[in-house]
Amino acid sequence: MKTLVLDILHFTALLIEHSYSRHLYNSIEYLIMLLQSSDVHIVLGVLSLLYVFSKRSNFITRIQHDRKQALIGRLIYLAEV
Repeated sequence: MKTLVLDILHFTALLIEHSYSRHLYNSIEYLIMLLQSSDVHIVLGVLSLLYVFSKRSNFITRIQHDRKQALIGRLIYLAEV
């Protein structure tokens, strides 16, 4: 299962990197849930995908306020740990 999740995250990162419709991605809540994983490889996969979003679009700045707050809160928690 872990390998499948990592492959999906990698594929999604490639898709987002080579797509012009990045704003249509509608699964940020799943990424936030995956950031809570105890597996460091899954967390790194999510962080890599978020990095692709941040360097290729303004997606993160345009997500809904509650989702953005959840994402920021989780990132702050990871930084503190």
